Amino acid sequence: MTSRSPAVRSIGLAATIYAVITAVLFRHALPVLGTRLIGDLGDPLLNSSILAWNARTLPLTDAWWNFPGYAPLSGITAFTEHLLVTYPVASPIIWITHNPVLAYNVLVVLSFPLNGLAMFALARELTGSAIAGGVAGLAFAFSPFQAEHLAHLQMLMAWGMPTALFGAHRYL
Repeated sequence: MTSRSPAVRSIGLAATIYAVITAVLFRHALPVLGTRLIGDLGDPLLNSSILAWNARTLPLTDAWWNFPGYAPLSGITAFTEHLLVTYPVASPIIWITHNPVLAYNVLVVLSFPLNGLAMFALARELTGSAIAGGVAGLAFAFSPFQAEHLAHLQMLMAWGMPTALFGAHRYL
């Protein structure tokens, strides 16, 4: 076995725990991911339409900046969530299924274990303890703040913050 195998096992265990907790929390939503939006019909519907726009418009082009909302204004994408970071996951789902609701719901469900894993990596890096990383990941991924913002995909996708701090710590 390599010296990395304990680290790989701890990441795998953390990922499994976060995925199981997420599956339990969303057990009623998982069977209807393609037909019902998780959350209300406000922001989830807007974000689903933005994901559909991102999937059929080349990102960062003039056309992309002009999401068809609030006509006749231009540059509307600058006034709302662009969700560009979701492009690699959401766009293939939409291209294959033609279902932006499914893409939105998959992103909501994925955000919980991804948040947990990102914080796990940061806390383990800072403390040297997989247990501390696991607890920090649980606290970050499943906090009351996350539950409060269930309808706000842009708020749920917080994994970039601990990932950036992890990278900065490694760099320094």
